[in-house]
Amino acid sequence: MAERPSDAAAPDGSVVDANTVEDWQVRVHIIEARNLKGKDATGMSDPVCSVEVFGKIQSTKQYKETVSALFDRWFLFEASQGQIAGQKLDIKVFDANMVLRNVLIGRHTLDLEWIHSQKNHEIFAKWLLLSKPNGKNPGSQGFLKVSVMVLGPGETAAAHDEGAEFLDDNDGADLQSMVLMPPEISATPSVLRVGVFEASALPIMDTGIKPSADPYVKVHFNGQKAKTRVIKNSLSPTWDEQLEIPFTMPTFEDNILITVSDRDGTSKNDTIVKFKVSMADVLAGKLKEPRWYYLTADLKNLKAQSSADGAIVRGKLLMSFDVESREGTLQVTKAIRPRMPSTTNFLLDLDLYEMDACPVDNKVIAKLQVGTMADRIEVATAEVTNGRAQFLKRLDTVTVNDVPEDPTQRPDVFIFFYEKSRLGTKTRFGYVHIPASQLKLDATPQWYEVLADPFASSEISEGKRPGVVLMRLSFASASEVSKSERHVRPPLEAPKMKKHLLVANVYQARGLRSRDTDGSNDAFVRAEIVSASGLARSRTKTRHNTNFPVWYETLKVEVEVPEQKSLLPLLTLNMYDEDSKIVGKASKEFVGSAQIDISGDAELRWVKLTTLSKRGALGSLLAALSKAHRHAQRKIDSGELLVSAKLIPADDVTKISALPKSISPKFLECVIDIDVVSLFDLAAVNARPVTRPVVEFSIPDGASEKLATVSSTRVHVHKISLENGASGGRANSASILQRLRVEVQLPKKVAFSPNMNVRLIDDCHPTSRVIGTGSIYLGQFFPWAKPDELAAGDAKRFIDEDDLEVTVVQQAKLQIEPETPEEKPKFAHPDEAQVPLDNVPLTPSTSSSRPPARQKDKMKESVVVDMPHDEAAREKQPLLAPPAAQAQQEQEPQRHVDPEELRSMVRKHLSTRSLNIAGQEQQVGPADAPPEEPERPRIKHPRMDQELERTIRPPFLTCRLARRRGVFARLFGGEHEDGSAADPSHHVQNIVEAGKLRGAVRIYPKSGEVPKLQSLEEIMKPQEVVVRVYLLKGRNFVPKDPDGLCDSYIKIKNRTKSINIDDSSNVIQNSLDPEWNKCFQFNSTVPSSESEIIISVYDHDAHGKDDLVGETAIDLETRWFSDEWKAMDPKPIERRQLRHPSSKHPQGFLDMFIDIMTPEEARRKPQEDLRPPRSKQQWELRVVVWNTKDVKPRDNYTKESDIFVSGKPSADGCDVQVTDVHWRSDNGEGMFNWRFVWPNIVLPSKNPRFVIQVWDKDYIGVNDAIAEATLNFRSLFAKAFALEEPKRIRLDRQWVQLYHPNYSDGLQGRVELTVELVPAAEAALAPAGLGRDEPNRDPFLDEPKRPEKSFNPLRADKWVQYGAHTFWAAHKWKFIIFVVLVILAAIGVPILLHFLGRL
Repeated sequence: MAERPSDAAAPDGSVVDANTVEDWQVRVHIIEARNLKGKDATGMSDPVCSVEVFGKIQSTKQYKETVSALFDRWFLFEASQGQIAGQKLDIKVFDANMVLRNVLIGRHTLDLEWIHSQKNHEIFAKWLLLSKPNGKNPGSQGFLKVSVMVLGPGETAAAHDEGAEFLDDNDGADLQSMVLMPPEISATPSVLRVGVFEASALPIMDTGIKPSADPYVKVHFNGQKAKTRVIKNSLSPTWDEQLEIPFTMPTFEDNILITVSDRDGTSKNDTIVKFKVSMADVLAGKLKEPRWYYLTADLKNLKAQSSADGAIVRGKLLMSFDVESREGTLQVTKAIRPRMPSTTNFLLDLDLYEMDACPVDNKVIAKLQVGTMADRIEVATAEVTNGRAQFLKRLDTVTVNDVPEDPTQRPDVFIFFYEKSRLGTKTRFGYVHIPASQLKLDATPQWYEVLADPFASSEISEGKRPGVVLMRLSFASASEVSKSERHVRPPLEAPKMKKHLLVANVYQARGLRSRDTDGSNDAFVRAEIVSASGLARSRTKTRHNTNFPVWYETLKVEVEVPEQKSLLPLLTLNMYDEDSKIVGKASKEFVGSAQIDISGDAELRWVKLTTLSKRGALGSLLAALSKAHRHAQRKIDSGELLVSAKLIPADDVTKISALPKSISPKFLECVIDIDVVSLFDLAAVNARPVTRPVVEFSIPDGASEKLATVSSTRVHVHKISLENGASGGRANSASILQRLRVEVQLPKKVAFSPNMNVRLIDDCHPTSRVIGTGSIYLGQFFPWAKPDELAAGDAKRFIDEDDLEVTVVQQAKLQIEPETPEEKPKFAHPDEAQVPLDNVPLTPSTSSSRPPARQKDKMKESVVVDMPHDEAAREKQPLLAPPAAQAQQEQEPQRHVDPEELRSMVRKHLSTRSLNIAGQEQQVGPADAPPEEPERPRIKHPRMDQELERTIRPPFLTCRLARRRGVFARLFGGEHEDGSAADPSHHVQNIVEAGKLRGAVRIYPKSGEVPKLQSLEEIMKPQEVVVRVYLLKGRNFVPKDPDGLCDSYIKIKNRTKSINIDDSSNVIQNSLDPEWNKCFQFNSTVPSSESEIIISVYDHDAHGKDDLVGETAIDLETRWFSDEWKAMDPKPIERRQLRHPSSKHPQGFLDMFIDIMTPEEARRKPQEDLRPPRSKQQWELRVVVWNTKDVKPRDNYTKESDIFVSGKPSADGCDVQVTDVHWRSDNGEGMFNWRFVWPNIVLPSKNPRFVIQVWDKDYIGVNDAIAEATLNFRSLFAKAFALEEPKRIRLDRQWVQLYHPNYSDGLQGRVELTVELVPAAEAALAPAGLGRDEPNRDPFLDEPKRPEKSFNPLRADKWVQYGAHTFWAAHKWKFIIFVVLVILAAIGVPILLHFLGRL
């Protein structure tokens, strides 16, 4: 079975690497906020949310006076950078202010790298805890629901059902169960305590009289940072400080970033090193005790740190991490000196044998460094001869003191290699890094790869590697060594040598990185191995003009190598591109190399070829001028090589004589048919268009042992030119319509399948120029291949035209609503989804009764059909009687089918069709039946979550032709993994597309019956067709407007613009998920240069040019000539990605399907009815506020509240409405009998919400918010929309509880409501007034019977009336008693005086 190729083997032979500099995309959906702290004087907030990433900030719109907000806003951030390490997503919620600065409510920080590591590279509908640790009131500041996707190169966003982000919302039958409560997340104020104690062996950062550094440590976590003090002029500073960073648990933040920097007074501070600590380890208590962290340079991000004189080892740092559950502030305190980690002495033994593939020519010096060892130990010096430096040096029992006993804190070991010039200068060119986890006592000799020095001012020259070194390294504690009964070893001597025969079988290569300007190579392989007598070499023959060369050669070399297997040298395989002879000698360019171990048995395997990235002339100049422009040379993929190798002792005559004479696999006599249909998208070369294209195919022929020689019989070369059979076309396309039949021998085993090389030549000049090259993998067409023989990777070598979008046979994922809730969609295995392309010729979708095509110069007709939205409009259209089959389909319910069932139906359909030997479809059924007038059918279509091209195997393959840029671009841009610039800041794409070839390939065993095929001219005879593009809706569009939405409309055109439909008059406003339900109909001709249509979505702007959201291209020929597509009835609804030239990620999706038919079929078949089952409906929402109770007073002095109630639906165009005021309530009760009315409610509604608030009225100052509740009306609105006959729905008099996040004492009040949905027609016949106004009905609202003291405080007459009434009520008995006493006194006093006078 063929091995799966690595990422280096791209389908077209170019090189693709996972670290290629491409776009990263971050999509953020801010869904909603709940339980936000009120920051205004009213006790509410005006929330607005901002999102910051990649240094860019975007914000939602502002909501007024609420502690909850349904934002439902998408943000998109894109950046062209190779990695996202260290990048943060900072989400903040503010209370917006008109004049003053916005007030931060809370924030949450997420690590993009962590999000990318999650399933589907996303967090979906997650509640984030908003916190403000440094505020006066730390802890929870509210909750925010978000979805975040972090997509890297080649990754696609996961598809979710519409509304899935709101499935956790409360949704019940009564009002209280509709109240949306905050998530049950327990917020715990916490403090991250980071102990920073000391560091040692830091690199010198400041040069001068006294070279030193001014170090300090900075800790970043949860969007906050704290740092130690600066220690002046010290490489071993002591801080003994504790940094406290407050945060709130739980948190999604996992990375604690530690930065060690050098303080500069006059310039920007230098970064010494950065590293990360996992918060999960901190919470698990693993890092509570002080531990040593060994600091090494980050080779992936050298620009972010100072060169520090090229220091790779940058010291060690003693730190501790702990979390304490308490409130705290950001601060730095004095730390208590901890107990140091336990240490012991270690012993190190080093046996250094030799270095091979050495990149330098002078002496090589090897130095040893363990951890932060102050002085590197010079191990050995050796001369370099033929790339080999033989050290044979034993370093016995080196004592390393104070090594931590904890294995996770032990230091790494470094071996540095220097070149010593004849002048005595030493230049480091490479090093070996051995992690502490790989060090052990009983080590055996092994080969280590030497890494290029990242701080070198000059790069290792092309064709050379940093080298490999053979050594044995033992590192263990002194106690372990004493237990091993070790004795002193003698000096290292040269190993005992023995003569061997090296046998290297070179079969073929694939996906080579091109070195010629035509995009190909003239490849040969040179095998090299170090022998006692020097460097032994042997090479293969040269295979010209291919990135997939085939050799089947055996290279034999007599070598003298060590007897001990562990000391055997590595076999180096270098791949070169041979250039034309210059002054009698052929030059060569290095492609890549691989090194394999030959100590074991011979194993046939694919090995990866690699080379080192190059800066280019400009990059080298910048690196020489400034260390900031240096970067580490990285290995980049250059292709793969299929080889096996073994050593045979020279005296083993039996094994040598048993070697096969040929390594060629078994072959079959075969016939290959190559149908060349067209060339298109031909790119001009040096501003010169292609005028006389010639297509050249090279097919390896395995007929005999002639493969091992350069012979004209080995390769069959066939040419097709534009003059012979071209039918015209545009300047950048040509319709060719020629067929080649070639007899070759192909291997029986799919693993040895070759590639057919394709070259496009412009023959307009005596010296023909090569426009581009490509390659087609033949193994996928082997009719004798078993499914398990075609590895997934080999199948992907089928060349496509755009990132494998149309030719890779992938899994078909159908999403059809199941009949029962328990039934789930089934998914087939990817192998099962491969519907094989039978060895039949291309057949046109035509019958003998179809009319001839129109002349090309005739204008195409374009018709845009809007689906009617009312019955009257529908009746005005011409109605045709539906065929019986369509009428039956209209009555049948939509059922669930899986991909395998769909493919079975396709196979059954294909097997029952009548095909003649030439593949011409016979007429099926009456073609001249008189057309009837059916009305538009409504048909159930299966659904797919991807493009149809990914499910059906297209009738054509599309081979992408590419070439290399000129010398100037490569010279200044440098070489990278995919031919792009090595430095992202100087990005130049060196591999460019030259054009595309469309055709088909069929392979037959010659021993079998080879069918007689119909000519391509007859099959591909141009025909006029009617195309109907049914656009249903868009999904997840990238926002283009400042409000985070789009105003979308459609354009459809082809390359020649003979089809040009502009639907800009029908703009769908303010939606990222627009619904069209529209059919676009037009005429086209297939095959032709105009058969590819482009569907574009634009965002309409009132001012300026409209913005392109994205577009998708559909090739009509691929469908018209596909029997599988024709067998699909009805056509499936596919979800197509929208692409934009500025991004490598989808900009949204289109749900659509396409039908293509002859004009006669179009006359018989009406357009489908795409109207939704129910159109939008107008309703009126009525809410009656009856009473309140248990309302908490906000006036702490009077303990009274002036209560009023406000309400607002979330629907557009609905304003806030308020009741009148119940004054001076001292018991929390309020009586209103007040009606709210909103007449403009449209159903269905996406996420209907209703916010009810209770307030305390203040005439002096602002009103005080008492409480709030948000009700989810989703089920209520859905129930109303589902009614066959719209009628009133009422939820009568129910109490709703209200809360406020600023108050922790629970319930803040209750309000009694009646909620009613009334159809607009009924509401017009029976209107109801606002408040208690007329018409006061349904129900009739009386004036509330409020207490007498409940009146407006500004009414003077009320005050007099209230004062008199209150005074009389309070003092009437006193007054009566007083009057009685006065009367008694008036009567009694005279009487008394009368009696006294008598006396």
